[in-house]
Amino acid sequence: MVRDCLRVEEHVLWGSPAATGDGHKMAQAVRADLWHMGNMMTITGVRGDDSQGHYLALWNAHNYLWVGDDGRRFMDETADPFHGHIPRAGSYELFPLRPFYLIFDEQMRTAGPLSPAPDILPVGWNLLMNGSLWSTDNSTEIEKGWIERADSPAEPADLIGVDADTLEHTVARYNAACASGRDEHFGRIPEKLGPVIEAPFHALRITPLLGWANGGPRRDGRARVLDTRGEVIDGLYAAGEISSTYSWRKDGGFHIGDALAFGRVAGRDAATRA
Repeated sequence: MVRDCLRVEEHVLWGSPAATGDGHKMAQAVRADLWHMGNMMTITGVRGDDSQGHYLALWNAHNYLWVGDDGRRFMDETADPFHGHIPRAGSYELFPLRPFYLIFDEQMRTAGPLSPAPDILPVGWNLLMNGSLWSTDNSTEIEKGWIERADSPAEPADLIGVDADTLEHTVARYNAACASGRDEHFGRIPEKLGPVIEAPFHALRITPLLGWANGGPRRDGRARVLDTRGEVIDGLYAAGEISSTYSWRKDGGFHIGDALAFGRVAGRDAATRA
């Protein structure tokens, strides 16, 4: 279902492993129509151990840049993600959709963990249910090989499979922007332009983590599920995340309100059938 409906490359699950689309399959079994199946929330994260879970990426310093598979920057790395969306060309686009690389220096490595502890941001199945914590100084993740370590800005290129000259030029141009206080390519604000200059240097593969999907059975204003002809399926209702009314709008806990509101609507309608 994820492969067919969502546009995420190499997604890994950040939300509940129990969310396997069973409700969608049951609704489809009685010919329910589906809507908003392309909408979702992805998290900027790190793929960890599949048996333990994966990690939200959140850092404590600005001494970093992002590069794609071509070794080049591609956006303002500090843009507010707005729950899986970024502002671009006047609208909010889904982000991230594909892996990229975090390039950073020792200043950032020692500034704190690259994934928050539960007392800082208590979110994510891995953190709350599995109790799998990121090390406070990122040393465990270096030992595991998740974080690559190098002596020069160009050296991580071989470790992550990008062109060394391109990466070296990208880092040099970014550091020049930091020195001048002007990011002419992507508009990163001066206060968040942290130079990547202190060895050793590091590279970490950032992966989209799938938080949740917003699509499901199509419903009407009375929370009644509709079939593919737009007709009501007698006795079947939907509310909340599985049948989100938010469509392509960015969300952040809105499904709780949706579930409460349309759950009451559905209950009242169902009561008239008793």
